[in-house]
Amino acid sequence: MIFEICIKKLLRTPIKSFLFFLLLTVCGILLSLGGSLLITAKDIAKKVNDEFTTIAVPNVIKIRTDSGGDHAWVIDGKITRGKDN
Repeated sequence: MIFEICIKKLLRTPIKSFLFFLLLTVCGILLSLGGSLLITAKDIAKKVNDEFTTIAVPNVIKIRTDSGGDHAWVIDGKITRGKDN
């Protein structure tokens, strides 16, 4: 009974129904595209991480933040080697 009423309402407003299904289709396409891009980006990041070697990692601390959103950094102590070396 409820299903029949829903179908009748869908058939009475074909333009709204078409736009609704078009919206669902676009959302599905964007969701699958986003997932694909996420998987590809993770794969590329892993390949880049395996390809390059970190030589040194500086120890830095933030000393202040300006009102414009800019940060000021200073090196704290010695520069330590990366975990690979």
